[in-house]
Amino acid sequence: MSLPIQQDKFFAMLDDEIVNHLSVEHQQQVIDFSRILYQRYPLSEITDRTIQDVFGNAFSSWRFIQNLDRSRPKIRIFNPEYEKHGWVSNATVVAVLSRDMSFIRDSLRAEFHRRGIAIHQIYAALFSAKRDEHNHLISFEQRVSDDRSNDDEVLLYMEISRHSDSRVLEELETTLASIMEEVRIVNDDFDAMRQRIEETINAISETPDNCCSDPLKENIAFLRWTLDNNFTFLGYECLTVKGSGKTLNISRKPGSELGVMRLRSSRGAENLRCELIGSLKDTDIAKQQLTFAKSVYRSRVH
Repeated sequence: MSLPIQQDKFFAMLDDEIVNHLSVEHQQQVIDFSRILYQRYPLSEITDRTIQDVFGNAFSSWRFIQNLDRSRPKIRIFNPEYEKHGWVSNATVVAVLSRDMSFIRDSLRAEFHRRGIAIHQIYAALFSAKRDEHNHLISFEQRVSDDRSNDDEVLLYMEISRHSDSRVLEELETTLASIMEEVRIVNDDFDAMRQRIEETINAISETPDNCCSDPLKENIAFLRWTLDNNFTFLGYECLTVKGSGKTLNISRKPGSELGVMRLRSSRGAENLRCELIGSLKDTDIAKQQLTFAKSVYRSRVH
């Protein structure tokens, strides 16, 4: 029997399945979470599944959200089997539970695209959750606002082409965790990076005209443009310059790092030193307020 695509009929069937298989203690919680899980889901994509598998997925997802340390994501990659998980699927399932942040969905999708792994289904369940001091779930409710709060979480659910090699799945989980760490740190430092742009605007606004070869107003307008939701700030570092000529010493100021620069080194100091001592003959770099360069790292935050 195929599943109905009408929400009222679909949820009526799912509620019956929940009531038939779970204790009274858990029934209403799983029913409420199933609404969050499937409320915006295109039901036409799962009409070929049994209601037993839909229930198994919903119950498995509900159990998955019971614990979460919001300082790090919770990632699970598995091939559903009835004996282990209570439901089956021909796909490999990727579930990521995290506090709600920008860049999660597109950053993870980009990694699957880079690996040539097809994503057959993807959706995000957004909800607000209360947790105790041990990170156990106390209560949850559907998000009612697009404005994020500290209680907001997201369960990102994906079905990808089936992979059975456990080593491949373990390596994939490790990579996704490292990408999520970059996403977290970019989100945490985003306002601070914007503040550094504001400080830069204030600093260059006081630059005497004869000390700069760049049009001052144009530089300020560009920096303000980046602050108007036109630029994704991923990392920041402050470089200190001492000496002159070939004895010039440039280094990263300790503790200045923000965003992904807290996780990696850069060639910023080396590149700036080469420019300042004349490696680039075609421009007077010392009199430029803004310069642009391409990073050797491919961004994993999107």
